[in-house]
Amino acid sequence: MLAETTQQQNLQFLQIQKFITEKGELVENQELSWQVFGQPLGSAPVVLVIHALTGNSAVAGEAGWWNYLIGDGMTIDTRHYSILAFDIPGNGFSGRKTAILPRHDLYTARDIARLFGLGLRQLGIKKLHAIIGGSLGGGIAWELAALQPDLSKHLVPIAADWKATDWIIAHNRVQEEILQHSRRPLEIARMMAMLFYRSGTSFTEKFGRKKQDLQNSFQVESWLLHHGIKLKNRFSIQSYKTMNHLLSSIDISRGRESVQAVLSSIKSKVHQIAVNSDIFFEAGENKRSHHLLRKAGVEAHYSEIDSIHGHDAFLIEFDQLNQMLQQTFPVPRVNGSARSDSDESQNQKAVTWNLALFGPGAVGSTLLKQIRESREKILLKKGIDLKVIAVANSSSLILSDENLAEGWHPKAIQQGISYQLDDLLDYVRDKNFENLIAIDATSGDRLSSRYNDLLAAGFHLVSANKTANTFPFEAYAELRNNLQKYQRTFRYETNVGAGLPLISTIRELHESGEQIRKIRGVFSGSLSYLFNRFGRRELSFSEILEEARQFGLTEPDPREDLDGMDVARKLLILARELQLESNLEDVQVESLIPKALLHTRELNSFLSQREILDEHFEKRKAGLPANHVLRYVGEVDILKGKLSVQLQDVPVESSLGQVRGADSIFEIYSESYRQPMVIQGAGAGLDVTARGLLSDILKVTESPNPGFSKKAKSRTFAANDLQTR
Repeated sequence: MLAETTQQQNLQFLQIQKFITEKGELVENQELSWQVFGQPLGSAPVVLVIHALTGNSAVAGEAGWWNYLIGDGMTIDTRHYSILAFDIPGNGFSGRKTAILPRHDLYTARDIARLFGLGLRQLGIKKLHAIIGGSLGGGIAWELAALQPDLSKHLVPIAADWKATDWIIAHNRVQEEILQHSRRPLEIARMMAMLFYRSGTSFTEKFGRKKQDLQNSFQVESWLLHHGIKLKNRFSIQSYKTMNHLLSSIDISRGRESVQAVLSSIKSKVHQIAVNSDIFFEAGENKRSHHLLRKAGVEAHYSEIDSIHGHDAFLIEFDQLNQMLQQTFPVPRVNGSARSDSDESQNQKAVTWNLALFGPGAVGSTLLKQIRESREKILLKKGIDLKVIAVANSSSLILSDENLAEGWHPKAIQQGISYQLDDLLDYVRDKNFENLIAIDATSGDRLSSRYNDLLAAGFHLVSANKTANTFPFEAYAELRNNLQKYQRTFRYETNVGAGLPLISTIRELHESGEQIRKIRGVFSGSLSYLFNRFGRRELSFSEILEEARQFGLTEPDPREDLDGMDVARKLLILARELQLESNLEDVQVESLIPKALLHTRELNSFLSQREILDEHFEKRKAGLPANHVLRYVGEVDILKGKLSVQLQDVPVESSLGQVRGADSIFEIYSESYRQPMVIQGAGAGLDVTARGLLSDILKVTESPNPGFSKKAKSRTFAANDLQTR
């Protein structure tokens, strides 16, 4: 939902009047939505990108689904090309009524190609540098090349062919039966399709028969359920049926003399890219097509991605894909010289960002490992060199001119020096370091209380620590004022939902003018796990609590989870993102600790009184309506200015009722969307939290001072200015 919400803002529209379909039906008006990335149309060679089955026109940009291939400095370089992408009619991406077709079988893939050709004509585009598409998009690219043989210099179908095979047609027929007869049509259809998009070897490498959160289900099962729910939340049944129908209809030979005759008419240079493990568009079929092309006298090249990941490898193996496409997308030359920015050599030079990590514990050490493993790729793709110059815990500090992420071991901090924060601040001033980022992976407020000093010393901030965002409102506003004063960035996506894109989604919706009315969900991965187990297993609550505690799913003292204050802090953070001047005491919290145990001081004493805990929750469970489960739900009601955390019974079939394992789930209710947007995924865990921190670090490097206009710099931060990035 994040990608769609962000990218829909760039959509443009055109109308195709009185279109006659391949079946002879008249369509009075067909709307096409489209986007352009990179250079304006008419100013640079045009690349037409046709999206895959569940894709859309958001092919580039921060949330673009092909942004490892298309972008500034990427293989298809937006500094030198105009990237044009249409939405396939019926995919529903624009959110307009016209984005859903009245019948799923109204058009064929050839009809879509004709519509795109008419769209190009309206845009005044007579010649393309390339048509490129993957899977369904590659099939439509074949159809367009057959319709207009001299339209494009290059034709690049990836993991696709000029026809749908019997295997694909059979797959899509089963999909249609599921969509017509299943009680959970989209979810089950998507789960079944994922088996065809990947390979058995890929599943084995990814999951290795690992169990999900100590339950009797396997991680692969949870993964399939996740993808089913994910599609359900962003696609309609009609749209999915439309896309599957289009996939089955690919055939450039239908109604024509022969495939050989059609292929021989193509004037484009054809570069087929197949996947050796693809069981959908098989490599063998692509090789046969390549032979037919050569026989027809077409200039054709064949490449094969070597991967275990099956059909989806074209969305995974970007290193191979980039290498295969480099010659097809060179830097255009103007008057004999390469077209470039004013200082191309400067753009190619890596920019070093100096990082100081506070808290090299479990999350911090995982982050250092991820930086070490990703450093070369980030350097290659983004021209950014991440260099860790300082690592500190509460008592020891290590400083280095070398990258501390290389060869880091958790015990290394024992060799550090005793320090005060001012020692680090003096060090970076003496060294004249630029591009500084302080990363807070600590707990408590010892470091967050010094954020203003870090800003004054030139640091941007990335934090997994919630305390600075839950300080009393006056201190919260002071920090925002200093962010503007020093023109620095503060990113904290991991404060709510670990690595899930919740805060950024809410912020982008809010800044676009969308009226968010309510946010509701299961905010705690730990408590999600407890009540999932309690609802589905014949175990006492205390047994499940002890199980979770022993395996590190709760805090060492589980009362820190059960008292509800962690969820309350998360609610407060979201409320402040939406300009509510709330404080922690404004959150209405139902503690999960029974009243009889509230004043028990010692942990062992608390744990020993398990019968009180069990009786309390058994009563709640016994009082549930049929087909309901317990969930610990947080809710921010923007219209009423109300924040609440309480144990609720919810229907099993609801999105909150279906959450599994230790996942978090968030429903965002807004003015323009009839159904809530749902964001769901791992709400806790070392890897996802560390990955969320790394993502925030990269966002700082890409846009270190977003949103600081001259007007913003000149004013004091007030309640209606709380828009910190």
